[in-house]
Formats: sequence, C-alpha cells, structure tokens
Amino acid sequence: MLKTIITVADMQIKLVDDPDVEPGHQRILISHGFVGHAFGRLLAGNPPPALAVDGGWYIIPHTAEVDERLIALLDLCADIRRQAPGLVQLPLQLEGARE
Repeated sequence: MLKTIITVADMQIKLVDDPDVEPGHQRILISHGFVGHAFGRLLAGNPPPALAVDGGWYIIPHTAEVDERLIALLDLCADIRRQAPGLVQLPLQLEGARE
C-alpha cells in the first residue's frame, strides 16, 4: 500500500514496503518529473546510478546511506531557514495537515 508523505511543487514522495528485503524495510517512491528526477538522484548518491522506474515512480531503496542524505538535507534546510527567515520560504504541505 502506498502512503503519500509529502508533495512539493510537482513532486510526490511515497513509501512502500520493500518485498526484496526482510519485513520493515521500505522503498522511497518519487514521482516522475524534473524535480522528482533531481531529488531521486540526490538521494541515490554519487555517482548517481540509473534510477529504477516503476509505473511513473523512481524507486530509491531506503538504506542507511539514504537516511544520512535525508538528515543532512533536512538539517541544511532548517539551518538556512533559521539564519534567514525573511529570505527563505520552505513551505511543506503534509497530507492531511490543516492550515
């Protein structure tokens, strides 16, 4: 079952259980598009491998390395926001969130 985590611009990010690994492991699915492709390559690492595709979604195995990249990216965004709150807007729309 897919669960939307976040929508940013034209990109959606979802999680799904990874059937190729023991229970509890997940894949990150990122919708096709310019932003999705760039984000998928960012998460996939350097040098970025070819992104696996399934029905309109880039597939990123949720590994420890991907977690490290996500944490570093979130820390960077939070730091930028803290240092220049008037210059940087980082609105995120969580599914089910109320304004």
